[in-house]
Amino acid sequence: MVRSSILTGGENIIFDVLIVGSGPAGVNAAEPLVKSGLKVAIVDSQLGNLKISGNTKVVQRLGKGGFSEVWFGISDFFTTDELKISGLPVSQIKNEYKHLAKRFSLKSTKHKNLYFLPVINNYRSSKIVDSFTKYKNFTYLPKHTVLKFRDNNKLVELQTKKGKLYSKYLILAAGAINTTRIVLQSIKTSRALYLTKPNYILVCLNIGRKFGINQQGYLNQDTEANSRLRYFIQFYKPFAYKPLLFKLFGALVIADIRFPAFLSESKYLQLKNKAFSVHVTNSPEEIIAQKKEVSNIKKMLFSLGLIPLITLTNRVSSHYAGGVETDIEGKLDDFKRVYVADSASWKALPAKPITLTIMANAVRVGKEVLKNF
Repeated sequence: MVRSSILTGGENIIFDVLIVGSGPAGVNAAEPLVKSGLKVAIVDSQLGNLKISGNTKVVQRLGKGGFSEVWFGISDFFTTDELKISGLPVSQIKNEYKHLAKRFSLKSTKHKNLYFLPVINNYRSSKIVDSFTKYKNFTYLPKHTVLKFRDNNKLVELQTKKGKLYSKYLILAAGAINTTRIVLQSIKTSRALYLTKPNYILVCLNIGRKFGINQQGYLNQDTEANSRLRYFIQFYKPFAYKPLLFKLFGALVIADIRFPAFLSESKYLQLKNKAFSVHVTNSPEEIIAQKKEVSNIKKMLFSLGLIPLITLTNRVSSHYAGGVETDIEGKLDDFKRVYVADSASWKALPAKPITLTIMANAVRVGKEVLKNF
């Protein structure tokens, strides 16, 4: 047996599966494996966020539970077309959608022009990590920054700042940016393609319809046939959880307009001398098409009783994808024992909220790994 240097008690341990990341991807990939009785460990960083420079801002959280610890549970189902352009297996993902919808009692509805999102109430990945601890075959390893891995065809060696771990299989589920970082450090490549959604923030004065808090979205049905023009709007009210400020600014509604993203050489991540940077440049054609759509959207919002006051462009992004190549099973290209369960392997990023699809894909990848046993 190979000694796992970060464990105490003198145990010589080889895990069946190591999973990097405890967010929605990590815990959902882990679930079928843990419940099957395999020896599974989730490895977490919790040492602060990645230091990222570049021409776009990103939101990240590497702590226990990942980004879902500040997530309101708003998500949606991808269409067949959206799954295809993302490179995801349609039938498998839709099958997992059914299980997740039943598990969370999800249902999306439409009322006139408004499309109401399914909401997963009180979802926290950290709670799922805690629930796994009742299984004797599960181990949680916090505060371990993962540096790189090595697949020797018999075992996977995972190198962290605290030592080395060994397993029969490795699942990377640390979020698209962090997963890509680990892959780049492991294969000694400095650059990878990257996806993040172009977005426009409209601050609107609400003179008509009553809007709920973080519970509504609008999908443009007119461009349903063209995935490159499809957009998605999420409405929310500023300062909703600060009573005094909400009272002062209660007449405002934020319309967060998101457009899909597609791989191109002008959108990439770069790792150079341990410095990590993000570069995203939309083509002139993309910018012209998006601005035209935003102009049409403003007219549509006005018809709903929302008067746009301020327009902000590409302020920040929390939805990422791209970076690595996998086969249809989720196995990392050129590796036999390394899988990717988050959005790092997606070939496109639809405009809709993505977390539900990340969950469905992660469960699917966990089941693929389980087949090896």
